[in-house]
Amino acid sequence: MKPLEVHVRGKVLHIACSTKDKPFGSREVTLTGKNGVSIYIFRKEIGIWKLAYGDLPDDLREACIDAIILRLDDAVAEMFYDKGKRQIVEIRPKPKGLWHVFINHAYAASIRHDGRNWEFHFDEDSSLDNDRMTKYVGMISMGKVRWIDRDGR
Repeated sequence: MKPLEVHVRGKVLHIACSTKDKPFGSREVTLTGKNGVSIYIFRKEIGIWKLAYGDLPDDLREACIDAIILRLDDAVAEMFYDKGKRQIVEIRPKPKGLWHVFINHAYAASIRHDGRNWEFHFDEDSSLDNDRMTKYVGMISMGKVRWIDRDGR
């Protein structure tokens, strides 16, 4: 597998990694240190990535998790930080030209396409704004986010 690109402390690290699918939908990523001996295991359980084995400084651990999310979570449209907290945006297609936007697994917005026009509504208390929603509409219209056709695919 291609090395994981981790951005931390103004540097870009390329870390050897391997993935393994586990039972019940969990996933495991093993990162190997420069010395080829150090091993760090990250595990996704109940939709959340955590360091399961190894000891890393907080900033490096979080940077590795960011890189893993962006590389391996197909449903993630965007990741950003708001008030120091990681915000993971997922856009999930629904039938009949509708998409739901979730932030950290909580519903935050909807996007609708009626064949000609796009419209969206978002929770004012969320970290979403018109610019972000317009960006997501663009991602959908360019095919970067999956559609569900009339026959449910």
